[in-house]
Amino acid sequence: PKFKGLLSENLDKTATYDFAVAHFEAADKINPLQEFLEEEFNARMVLRANLTPALSLHVGPGSWGVFAMPVD
Repeated sequence: PKFKGLLSENLDKTATYDFAVAHFEAADKINPLQEFLEEEFNARMVLRANLTPALSLHVGPGSWGVFAMPVD
């Protein structure tokens, strides 16, 4: 999928990251995404969360996003 390419192109595979994955009614998509992050990157942690109602209203069911923060 396109998101894997975007992550691979934009993140340094030698760096350590804390990841967060937020979603709205997309829990079935999160497990493979978490596995990808843990296999492809040096993930110190992968936090999973539901989107807030305010964001969910705008993005709709099935939406998800990945946040990456480099760890020093």
